[in-house]
Amino acid sequence: MTTQEQRKQANNTELRSCVGAIELRQSETGKDTVFGYALKFGVPYDMGWFTEEIQRGALDGADLSDVRILFNHDQNLILGRTKAGTAKVGIDEVGMWYTAELPDSPTGQNVKEALRRGDIDQSSWAFSITMNNGKPRGDAWSMIDGRDHRIITSVATVYDASPVTYPANPDTTAAKRSKEVRGEDYGEEMEPKAQMIEVLTELIGELNEMAGSYKECADKLTMIASVNPDLAQIATDTAAMVVQKHDDAVVFINEVATTITRVNTPDVQTNSAGLEQTYQLLIRALDRKADSFKQK
Repeated sequence: MTTQEQRKQANNTELRSCVGAIELRQSETGKDTVFGYALKFGVPYDMGWFTEEIQRGALDGADLSDVRILFNHDQNLILGRTKAGTAKVGIDEVGMWYTAELPDSPTGQNVKEALRRGDIDQSSWAFSITMNNGKPRGDAWSMIDGRDHRIITSVATVYDASPVTYPANPDTTAAKRSKEVRGEDYGEEMEPKAQMIEVLTELIGELNEMAGSYKECADKLTMIASVNPDLAQIATDTAAMVVQKHDDAVVFINEVATTITRVNTPDVQTNSAGLEQTYQLLIRALDRKADSFKQK
């Protein structure tokens, strides 16, 4: 399968550039090689309508088995290929590096001369993020200084790494699609943090109504016990059970209020994979507990 065919098959392929991370070296056998970093971890860069960075560990499970080293991402100008043993890629504390012995070809000679002269000073890479059931699950969105910020958290496949004369003109279609899907998951463009607070606030309202109903019910049972001796015992026992329900509801209301305060603190990120997971677990736990109060 060609690189182009792979990209057509994986329509979520994206291109990104890394400036100032490429050089001409000589191998142990004296051959000219290109060495560069296709990406660097934790370094934010501007994507126009959003900023982005690659999380350390994002490539831990990535498929690096067949990475092409191309010139300017042109599949006709190949410098090496990991599958053929003519190129290597690796991951270190800086990011993902690549290296290839320059072929004895017009392309190889042109790249060698351009590197020697300093005409090429950046690299670019093509990749796709992890998907789950057709939805992107390899990134996380947040707001930083009033702008959308994307963190690439899990890369599925790296297709190529390329020394380039110009930065790749990034197609942000895949990123836009990811953000839209995330918005659908969280509900009408609402961040998890905002949605969590809204749901918890609604829950407090429901619990206050329950607590009020329990209080009213307990008062009526107490009145029945005082005026009807035949029902006094059962009414008193039932009233005690209802009062306990009321007290439990009040305690739970305080717990939910404390959770809202904690979630709403500035140090909690507005959106992240970790917050999303926390939100889902918390809501499930709260739903189960709320259901227990609704049972008669």
